[in-house]
Amino acid sequence: MEMKKGRTKLLRLSSDIDQYSHIHLVWNPGKKLIGYVDVEHQEYENISSLPDFLSDPGEKSQHFLIKYNLKSLIL
Repeated sequence: MEMKKGRTKLLRLSSDIDQYSHIHLVWNPGKKLIGYVDVEHQEYENISSLPDFLSDPGEKSQHFLIKYNLKSLIL
């Protein structure tokens, strides 16, 4: 699903994450980066490039999982 953050087009990759339906994993096609959007707090942050993310998604996702207290999702 396509979404926008300001003038940046993003492609939403995730459905609802746990009870946090306002947090979405996204693809930024302009910068070719995986990131996340917090719709409630209007924040966007890059996580990593696609090859880096695919090499170790657990490690690359830890920052936003810890930030939003989603530690139960860390493998």
